[in-house]
Amino acid sequence: MSWKSQSIDMVDGVRENMHAPGSWWCSEDDEVLIQVVYSDNFMIDTIQPINFKYWTGPKTNHFDGSTIEEFYSTWKFKSK
Repeated sequence: MSWKSQSIDMVDGVRENMHAPGSWWCSEDDEVLIQVVYSDNFMIDTIQPINFKYWTGPKTNHFDGSTIEEFYSTWKFKSK
């Protein structure tokens, strides 16, 4: 199933809490899919303002994070 992705303005996104844990986002070209996770996830090495996991292949989970500004300028919203 494919959902249309959309760019979200940072001010609107923060106001609506669009980056809440469990939300799905993708790269500009729709090639990379990420899911925002809670900061207390034991797999996170360094806690950031927004933390997420992403996949590079079968059975691979990677965790990363970014500032709020970086997040909204890099990722497009998919779904909650």
